[in-house]
Amino acid sequence: MAYPNHNKRKLQTYKSIFIENIENFKKEYPKFDTAYHESVIKKMLDCGTVEGGYAKYDCMHCGVDKHVVFFSCKSKLCLKCAKRYAAEAAESIASKLIQGVKYRQVVLTIPKQFRNLFYGHDDHKKLYSSFMKIAFECLEEVLRIILKKKNIKIAAITFIHTHSRNGEYKPHIHIILGEGALDVHDEKWLSFKKINLSTLRKTWQKHLLAFAALHFHQENRLIWQMELLYPDGFYTISAFNIQISLVSIDLMLMFYRIY
Repeated sequence: MAYPNHNKRKLQTYKSIFIENIENFKKEYPKFDTAYHESVIKKMLDCGTVEGGYAKYDCMHCGVDKHVVFFSCKSKLCLKCAKRYAAEAAESIASKLIQGVKYRQVVLTIPKQFRNLFYGHDDHKKLYSSFMKIAFECLEEVLRIILKKKNIKIAAITFIHTHSRNGEYKPHIHIILGEGALDVHDEKWLSFKKINLSTLRKTWQKHLLAFAALHFHQENRLIWQMELLYPDGFYTISAFNIQISLVSIDLMLMFYRIY
């Protein structure tokens, strides 16, 4: 597959950054010096090259024309493949949104004191998966309070961003949240127009502290100090009446993980 020259140059520059700096990076951050990370990086570096494999096609009519298609690595570390993957994921997610329902974006963060605890955890896949689960449970509780109903099903899609736009490690959750919930008993959709930020922040704090106590029990003293340091709850954002589109979903998918 042919790519414009400027895109090729960007890919070459991106790969050269890894080639030139990976050894120093592994010395600085030995937790990433593993066979798994080595294989992911090699897969990305070999993407679109002879080393990564290719298919060769010959014209059955003239027998002269030949065409070579290099295999892609399909890795989210690869700029080319990640862009394609994000576009496909955005289309898939958009197709699952309920027609006629308004959505808002909710962002749930962690206090800065927890960043090193998250970063140093020995099983990020398990940690992040549980982290996303409590975000869903938090919003479920908030909507039960707002709608004054216990047995409801909410409409929400969660994403985890592990870094901020400047590359700093700041795990946080983005949620596409439907402005309402299904009353399971009456099978009716119940709508709301406003989320009380105080309720959201305090509820999120409660869920996150219980999560931290489970995963970082050796830091219980620090964990239970958080209520004193953050009496109003942890920082959250609730943006209402946003237009959910493929573009907005694609932006949320940047630097994301879904488990």
